[in-house]
Amino acid sequence: MDGVFNDYIGPPHVDWGGRLLAVMAKARAGETQSQAEHEISRQPHSEPSLPLGGLRRPVSDPLYGQVAVSLSDGHLMLTRGSESSGI
Repeated sequence: MDGVFNDYIGPPHVDWGGRLLAVMAKARAGETQSQAEHEISRQPHSEPSLPLGGLRRPVSDPLYGQVAVSLSDGHLMLTRGSESSGI
């Protein structure tokens, strides 16, 4: 693919794949650092602002449509049509 870009753009020839890998590696390193900082800032043993039962209700979303949030065996469940999955 580098050849196509270099032929179109002309000299000097550039290692576009290498540049992209470097950019992606830098982005991943930033994500890892950001995630680590987030984990450190979390309060240990925090409690939810609402009991899980308080989250049970129907929800309407423009992308997913109508969904229902329910509580089953202490876990929240999301149901859309006949599909159901844990949250």
